[in-house]
Amino acid sequence: MTKAVTLFFDNPLIGEVLDPDSFEVLRYGGVEVQMAYLIRELLKTDLYQVVIITDKPFYYPGVEIRPHPTLIQRGAPVVSRWINAYRKKKVFRACTKRRIFLPWYMNNSVALIDEAIRMGVSTVFRVSGDAVVDGSDILPAAHLELVYAYFPRFDKVICQSEYQQRLLVERWGIDAPVIVMGTDSIAPSLAKNSLLWVGRCIELKQPKLFLHIARVFPDIECRMIMTTPHTDTMFYDALVEEAESISNLVIETNVPHCEMPQRYARALAFISTSLTEGAPNVFAEAGMAGTPVFSLNVNPAGVLENGELGMCAQGDFLKLCKSLKAYLDQTGNEQLIRQEQARVFAQSHWSIEQMVASYRRIFEELMSDE
Repeated sequence: MTKAVTLFFDNPLIGEVLDPDSFEVLRYGGVEVQMAYLIRELLKTDLYQVVIITDKPFYYPGVEIRPHPTLIQRGAPVVSRWINAYRKKKVFRACTKRRIFLPWYMNNSVALIDEAIRMGVSTVFRVSGDAVVDGSDILPAAHLELVYAYFPRFDKVICQSEYQQRLLVERWGIDAPVIVMGTDSIAPSLAKNSLLWVGRCIELKQPKLFLHIARVFPDIECRMIMTTPHTDTMFYDALVEEAESISNLVIETNVPHCEMPQRYARALAFISTSLTEGAPNVFAEAGMAGTPVFSLNVNPAGVLENGELGMCAQGDFLKLCKSLKAYLDQTGNEQLIRQEQARVFAQSHWSIEQMVASYRRIFEELMSDE
């Protein structure tokens, strides 16, 4: 099967994940991280031709990747939000027997999806979160309508959980395989000393609730890792102004992805105040570092139900604080047991090897259908 298939990834922000020198914008989220990990591991196998549609060139120092991927740059944002028509017609040309396109977002990828379908390129779409299939009000109706219109046209739809899988069958008659995310192992630190919050500085993530947590636990360092907004900055400015009066709160902005493992490793607990998560990389990365997760609302695929990774307060902020206090009041050995449980759970559920193997089975299945 060596190089019998070309994989096309529409991932304009991959450089921000893989290249430490490319973090001046930092717009990426969990979906980009998952795609970046998958591309990186597939390149290591030397089994595929990989083409990445991206905003700009990138490098990945420290890891030998053979062969290097082909990069196709989009047009300048001021000219077009997707590759211009002339370049678009050249995107899916390849000398391999089979071509597979993996778009992850609809809004900016429709023109490319249409072109791929027209040229006989297989399309594989990954559901990015529960909201895509259950019609949550969190996503714009226009975006959902667009996704639903294209569901029957995709050669394969991939989902993240049995919940998503069930809804895809019930609502569209689509039998979608479940592929869970994968993430790198992170060596836990023996000097865990902080509460950690990671996310975009938008109201959906409810970062102001973490300021309340910092006030509840004044003797513990509370650290926020935020990406700054690109348009409306009023919410961010108000949060930073309020945070200045909290002496145990540290805010870091636009931290490169390569520096995040050490932040997870040094955290006693990871706090999620978000209303929703797509691909909850932050949960997996915290668990890999032996950092238990305390979530206010989000419990993707029920991963917090048995207490091994952490807990979900089901929207009850007081319950979240009480559970966090009970954990922080435990002895050092008791905390170590909780931390090891989280690490073992993450390693057994979110290994890179498991994720890559699942995708490769999908690719082989599409090739056998030809």
